[in-house]
Amino acid sequence: HTCQWDKDGEEVSEPGSDPVGSSGVPQRRVVYWWHDQSTFYAHNQCMQHWVHKMGKAVPQTKGEGASLMVADFISAEYDWLCSLDGKQSSACVLFLAGMNWDGYFTHEEILQHTTTAMDILKQHYPDEDHAFVFNNAPTHL
Repeated sequence: HTCQWDKDGEEVSEPGSDPVGSSGVPQRRVVYWWHDQSTFYAHNQCMQHWVHKMGKAVPQTKGEGASLMVADFISAEYDWLCSLDGKQSSACVLFLAGMNWDGYFTHEEILQHTTTAMDILKQHYPDEDHAFVFNNAPTHL
């Protein structure tokens, strides 16, 4: 079973759910972990302005500085994935994307990132089942 919360943030039971299965064995909770990544650019030319409907919006190039990609796993139950005390281990990855830096976040980095996450979950959250959710944005092959 999964968790649900009311409007005040209090955990509530799912309607009709039974924390003890028909066999009399308690059901394990399923925690969903969402993979999230964002890229930040130095010297980003973040300009916002209106373009008339008859005008043409001109795309701007990315910032001229280095880029930093941050990738992590997050859940509604626990926030960002890390050890229970928040000090021993974290699934957060900082990646300097680009040809002249760390390269690109490929399927191999995704697999390594997920393996690290599974190791943390196995050590610190063994009494729950976990599911990973990834967006369908393509990674560099």
